[in-house]
Amino acid sequence: MPLYVQIIVDLAVFWFFFGNYVQKYCRTPQGKRKYQLAQIEKFFHNYLLRDRDILEPRYVNRLTEILDDIRNARQSNDDQLISKTLEKYSNDIPGLPPAKKGAKISDQLEVLVVALGLAFGVRSLFIQPFKIPTGSMQPTLYGIHFTPAEKLPSTKIGKFFSFLNFSRRNLDVVARSDGRFDWDSLQPAKSYPFFPSTQFLIGMDVYRVPGSVAEVQRSIYEYYQEKARKGPLSFRQSDPLIIYNQGAYPIFVRQSGELDWSTMKLSAQSTAERPVTTLKIGSETYDLPGLPEDVKRNIIRMYLNPSTSRFFDLKAGDTLIRGFLETGDHLFVNRLSLAFKEPKRGDVMVVTTDDLEDPDGTGFGGRYYVKRLVGLPGDTLKIVDRKLYVKAKGESDFRLLDAKDAKGFERIYSETGAYHGYAHMPEPAIHLTSNSAEMQIPDGHYVMLGDNSENSKDSRYWGSVPRKNLVGKPGVVWWPLSRRWGLIDRLDPDPAIGPTPANYPVIP
Repeated sequence: MPLYVQIIVDLAVFWFFFGNYVQKYCRTPQGKRKYQLAQIEKFFHNYLLRDRDILEPRYVNRLTEILDDIRNARQSNDDQLISKTLEKYSNDIPGLPPAKKGAKISDQLEVLVVALGLAFGVRSLFIQPFKIPTGSMQPTLYGIHFTPAEKLPSTKIGKFFSFLNFSRRNLDVVARSDGRFDWDSLQPAKSYPFFPSTQFLIGMDVYRVPGSVAEVQRSIYEYYQEKARKGPLSFRQSDPLIIYNQGAYPIFVRQSGELDWSTMKLSAQSTAERPVTTLKIGSETYDLPGLPEDVKRNIIRMYLNPSTSRFFDLKAGDTLIRGFLETGDHLFVNRLSLAFKEPKRGDVMVVTTDDLEDPDGTGFGGRYYVKRLVGLPGDTLKIVDRKLYVKAKGESDFRLLDAKDAKGFERIYSETGAYHGYAHMPEPAIHLTSNSAEMQIPDGHYVMLGDNSENSKDSRYWGSVPRKNLVGKPGVVWWPLSRRWGLIDRLDPDPAIGPTPANYPVIP
């Protein structure tokens, strides 16, 4: 985000809230009186414009005289005339129609009805605002997420502009005394509308942070996940180390100690068909089936399981979490985009979940989803080695979807900047679950996938989407003023993040 845009936005907001006060204290005494006259003139001018057709001619003439009188006084530099005119029109003014009972309320209601009618008309037919709630399209579009940071704004004005520009709210919790953080203590706290907050316990001390319970829990998990990937990890004897085959094959720590990731490597007994990883915890060596990255990922998942709280034993002064809770990207969606042309492969699209079936029965969590349209009516799709292939209607061979279709596909395949490629997902996913699985799209339907394929509920779960469910194409991110501000789906992978290899294995 260019710095000049942030400055312009900040100045505009400052002027919106405090501009009148700035002008008030910067005016000379005569300037203040002229400003008051201008406000009175504005009132009568609007009155005449609104009611000219229903007022008697004598009232129209009287209003015209008043406006001429005020205008002449404002344009002069005669302080006595200005003061006299201001006093004359600040009280009851003869010659005007008597005020109707409740006229002020009815006028305000009329303005409100017209404004709401225009707003809903524009929203329904032309441009509709949306907020991204989840991370299924990251890093193309972000939902509510946590960003670790060592330095946070501490002043009220710093926090205000941090939220104004980047939608950031501080999550900074330092233990006041020795104690254990308990996942079960997380509960909603009293808060303002649209700004939920959560409270929890560390020992016997109560802490309160911004965000819903789910957002705070996910933020703490992500914070410790990043710390766990750096290591080392501390284990106690008999702690669960890793679980295979959905819990049927647990491995436990034999002796207390630390796991340093630098000790992890492929074992000498490893083969291409059956990889084995060796690592050390304290003085004990473990040989675990799988590639090092897969083993590391599974150990971290077990280590961070919210049912265990071994790593939340804190001492006074320890940091539980430090960083920003950021709201999702806010978009303007062009609802007219589908009225004049059909959607094309690779478009980012807003869809509804109307009449779609969720295979795991947990529900969709909302009516609107934002996904990338990857399959057209009559296409056959498959995911092979984390890349998406299509056999279009009437064609006999599959081809790779690439930058010729949409630049977004190459970003997804890059496995850099938080892109991981397209993933084969386990149950309850029912489509595209292996290299050999193919998905045929019926006529009048489309397939939608999230760019964050490893964390997206999409057509792999609920199948193809009928044409009537397509809402429109997002145009711009209007808030926050992040790297993604502006036209959507235009950015190359963030080089600051670097390589981000896939987490889920390819299924043959």
